[in-house]
Amino acid sequence: MYFDGSGDYLTTYDPSYKVSVGSGDFTFECWVYVNSLPATVTALYHLKNDAALATTVFILELTPSGAISLSTGAALIASGTNGKITTGSWIHFAFVRTSGVFKTFFNGVQDISTANTTAYNGTYLQIGAWRYSGYDFSLNGYIDDLRITKGVARYTTTFTVPDQAFPNG
Repeated sequence: MYFDGSGDYLTTYDPSYKVSVGSGDFTFECWVYVNSLPATVTALYHLKNDAALATTVFILELTPSGAISLSTGAALIASGTNGKITTGSWIHFAFVRTSGVFKTFFNGVQDISTANTTAYNGTYLQIGAWRYSGYDFSLNGYIDDLRITKGVARYTTTFTVPDQAFPNG
């Protein structure tokens, strides 16, 4: 998916909360290629509860330094330090909750590890932007081979990055 940094994003609506991560294990992973880092922040994954874009439940944010932060929009949950998304190269990124611990991985190397058992449930999933109340923090780059798996923590420690597309199904 290509996002031009000026309002492109992908949204899905699910009133039965199937796109929510809840409080259990899950894996969000994708390949990311960033043309430019944001001036403020942008989102790879934004879970919210209304079409007006105002009630954020959870955000996976890309910061101006290329780090990833986990946030509710109003409160920071954790901020990455070691793993960085840089411009001009493909990076495999994974965000996992395993047994009540959030973890992020860049090219298979762990960055964030923080305890969290909060249930995050929303009806709208937005990929490539954090949009709310007239604000638009859009990604300038690409997201490829995006996969969200509920109930499964695919990565719990350092791992070898996949070198083939994820299988269908």
